[in-house]
Amino acid sequence: MIFINTMRVSGINFENKFNQNCQGQYLCANKPIILNKFCSNHLNSQTDKFEKVAFTGVESSVPNKFETTFTRQFFKKLLREGIPDAYSDRTLIPLEDIDALKKSNVLYKKGSVAIKSLKPYEENMFPTEKEVFTVLENLSKSQPKLTLQQLLLKSNQPEILSQLSDSASAFVVKYSQPYKIKTFENGVQKKIRIDSQEIGIRLLENSVGTDDHIYPKAKYFVNTSAEVGNNFDYDDSIDFRVTVLTSKKLNNEKSDVLLDDFINNNDPKISLYIQKQVDKLLEIEQKWEKQGKIQDALTLADYVVVLRDEFAKRSEIVKVDIGDVEVKIPKLQQKVSAQLEKKNAKRFNK
Repeated sequence: MIFINTMRVSGINFENKFNQNCQGQYLCANKPIILNKFCSNHLNSQTDKFEKVAFTGVESSVPNKFETTFTRQFFKKLLREGIPDAYSDRTLIPLEDIDALKKSNVLYKKGSVAIKSLKPYEENMFPTEKEVFTVLENLSKSQPKLTLQQLLLKSNQPEILSQLSDSASAFVVKYSQPYKIKTFENGVQKKIRIDSQEIGIRLLENSVGTDDHIYPKAKYFVNTSAEVGNNFDYDDSIDFRVTVLTSKKLNNEKSDVLLDDFINNNDPKISLYIQKQVDKLLEIEQKWEKQGKIQDALTLADYVVVLRDEFAKRSEIVKVDIGDVEVKIPKLQQKVSAQLEKKNAKRFNK
């Protein structure tokens, strides 16, 4: 019997057991996953989730328990509460808000209307986008009937560009063009029209909330050219890849850089921003508990503990204070059990 990374997270007990026979067949929860040098079958169930991972000379399937415990739906709920970026001092924009703007087609309307729809997100924008937005907003006051695209074209003038930062000037010059060239994977290039909606979304998209692996995802996997049969090497924490909420811009910039290197090379205040996010999470946990969303509050309390432990493991710089939330977890578990019993009793009576 091989035990792979049996973990205990506060309130959640994770255990995954694999049996291997001489034919290279692994059993998880009594369901077979056939692994060999060239192929893998993936187990799909409500409790087990496997991702295809490429190793040198072998493909395998490994569970990602973090993603099945703290789901995308969970993070969507958090982003609706106004979560500060872990790597900057601005509040993240939910992707749902971007989708709603696209669906409404409001950004295609005259500039004064489009600007009004973007105004609530002004403080979420990064400096470059905020600078461009200010230019468009000022122009729309004197020419309210022009679209965002037309306003941006108006701003592509020497007397305006000379007052902007280099990055803002580059934005204006790039997006005031009628087309952009997109290169596809097969090398084919195609002209794509730049319209008012794309300009408006571009002002916001760098601030959209994403989940970043605290320890770079690529570094979890240990590639080796030495392979014996169906054996493969990997970091035994591979099934618990912890993510933190951050902006699309800084997620891309961090890429596969270790957290402490990213902090030292970019902004020493990042450790403060991370604590600021944790403080907000603790505030939301209390709010959800008061609202009777006990299961969500319990999941969030568990997530905060996981964050603290992950930062302690991966960073010499970041030290997270989570207050007494860990002590509250058993009480939240009891409340969840009580809610479930009450719900089952009501269902039984019906």
